[in-house]
Amino acid sequence: MAALIAARQQHKVPRATLVSELLAQNSHLPDAEAAIDNIQALAAESTFTVTTGHQVCLMGGPMFTLYKIATTIAMARDLAALHPQYRFVPILWMATEDHDWEEINHYFAGFANKITYPANFVGPVGRHVLNESIASILPADLPAQLRAFYVPGHSLAEAFRSLIHHLFGQFGLVILDADRPSLKQSFASAIARELRGEGMAAPVRATSKALEEMGFKAQIYPRDINLFYLGDGTRQLIDRQEGGFKLKDGERTWTEAAMHSELQAHPEHFSPNVALRPVYQETILPNLAYIGGWAEVGYWLQLRDGFRVHGTFYPMVVPRLHATIVQTDQAEDWDSLGLPLAAIAQPIHVLNDLYLAQHWDEATLTAAIAAVDTAFVGLSTLVEEVDPTLATGIRAEQARSDNAFDNLRKKFKKALRNRNPQPYQAIAALKNAIEPENIAQQRTLNFTSFRAIDPQKLAQILVQNAAWQNSEGKWITLP
Repeated sequence: MAALIAARQQHKVPRATLVSELLAQNSHLPDAEAAIDNIQALAAESTFTVTTGHQVCLMGGPMFTLYKIATTIAMARDLAALHPQYRFVPILWMATEDHDWEEINHYFAGFANKITYPANFVGPVGRHVLNESIASILPADLPAQLRAFYVPGHSLAEAFRSLIHHLFGQFGLVILDADRPSLKQSFASAIARELRGEGMAAPVRATSKALEEMGFKAQIYPRDINLFYLGDGTRQLIDRQEGGFKLKDGERTWTEAAMHSELQAHPEHFSPNVALRPVYQETILPNLAYIGGWAEVGYWLQLRDGFRVHGTFYPMVVPRLHATIVQTDQAEDWDSLGLPLAAIAQPIHVLNDLYLAQHWDEATLTAAIAAVDTAFVGLSTLVEEVDPTLATGIRAEQARSDNAFDNLRKKFKKALRNRNPQPYQAIAALKNAIEPENIAQQRTLNFTSFRAIDPQKLAQILVQNAAWQNSEGKWITLP
């Protein structure tokens, strides 16, 4: 870590601008003393950040959003203990400039209960102003304090910031919306490099090709120009054309000179895509580590040489907490079945076999079938000495017998389960309640699915369990 810190110190960031912008964005939040203290500390060269980023999903989105944040906070906390001469600030980068409305306009209150906000929007989703229909999709038992975040007149970015601060502000989490003119000004030289065609495209494609030859699947595919245009209120890709530029989905065009004049006057009109956004992040933050899911870790690997082209620091990339949450009564019911908690990840038929093995010794049936097989082998040997063609027929009968015994084994197990169906029904019910087959809990359920626990207490539990040095999946039992 000392070497990483030393390398980071060689890349200066606009600390004064960053502090000013963060104070403007976070000072109005309630109980924000810890966050404000962290923001002010960023003015010092001895303060660094640990960052994660996510879209401004409705109601915070799926649980893995919170896992990313919890891991970020845990890593900043642990680095502070290891390196007391420095300060480490956890940052959430809100991806307010994303424009995929369908990805963020809903949440899941249950595995089969998708709640969609009935509104439409074109452009950077963080700028959407909530309308009256927002009230219709909030949980009926949502605490009034949280309900107040999602009211008509608030932007989606404001609502998301307020919610996340309510959950994690206790840890000094600082929330950043980088869709700001002052911050984009600090990134203008990188934007100009992309417009000249000297940015991410060539190095990322070369790295991606090398990774694919090693067996890794590319997660992203850079464009010749990795920028969107925001100046007209939408978010459209910028393409090169002879003598200048045009919008991919529109009719607007610029000459080379006009586009660079636009950049000089309005850097906020330009938005980096997925290949360039990490460079923007590392340009304006004194960042040491980025926390992401496995797909994010994959695409950050593709970007390393692109960072070199832009002369930008490349941080440590750390997988987030991967977890499944189990409520207390569910854990007690599962424990009564005598199965390990982590077994819930297995398909139901495997769980049934694990439970059955505790109450019936399959070896007895296996031994009986093996005795029949042995008899077939002995009979085949006996008749082969007299007539080999007879032995061929016996071996065919043995193959048919083996298939029949496979079916018998399945039917026998089913019969045993039918004699005492209650535990198997309990297994199916618990499995479907905690993590149904082919559905990842952390990629589906929202924090509102765990109504029995106070949301701030839930955030505390997540931070306590977020061991960033170990990416193995965790099973978290709520108190």
